[in-house]
Amino acid sequence: MNDRQRTDFAVKPVLTGESVVLRPFDLTEDTSAIRSWLTDPEVGRYTDPGNPVPPWDEDAERRMRARYGTRADQTDRLDLAITDRAAGRCVGEIVLKHSGGWRRPPAGRPGAAPGRRPAAAVRR
Repeated sequence: MNDRQRTDFAVKPVLTGESVVLRPFDLTEDTSAIRSWLTDPEVGRYTDPGNPVPPWDEDAERRMRARYGTRADQTDRLDLAITDRAAGRCVGEIVLKHSGGWRRPPAGRPGAAPGRRPAAAVRR
């Protein structure tokens, strides 16, 4: 894929399915859910193996807000909250990012983890 074919993620869609809605993050609604998976050791085991989940403090809260609060401004990636339609709450996230070509995730870094694999959580 060359630069002319590169996807522009400036537009953040809302995609509605039978069980979930994929939408841009909204920190007024999603902060509690984000905090819960960032502090969950089981999620950390899959997303950052070998590193213990640090304690949550004001600095961690600031970093989380800066990270998720600016995702809508990024044009090289698409970060969407996965919302359970029945419960009306954020249950995970999906991220698409152009990185110069297709590649596998690094070993030990799957693209899904508990809290970030909501399809199973909302399956009926």
